Amino acid sequence: MVGSRAALLLNETLETLGKVPLSELLPTLKSLNNVHAIIIDGTIDKSIVINAERSNVKYLIGNDMTVRKQETRIELLTNKEL
Repeated sequence: MVGSRAALLLNETLETLGKVPLSELLPTLKSLNNVHAIIIDGTIDKSIVINAERSNVKYLIGNDMTVRKQETRIELLTNKEL
């Protein structure tokens, strides 16, 4: 996924629900149910975290992040931590 600027949305059994460009992540997230984890080729920012919280996402994985882990109930991970 590196270089794709995309987001991969997974359900609880880690099956792919969809792969979308980062620019379409927020509207797609609002339209899908049961998103358990999101892997993004990009930076996890406050907007993504807020919308993921609203959708009850449990994990966000990205290249980097501009939010602190203590600011959310979502488990935030970067590629370096995997």
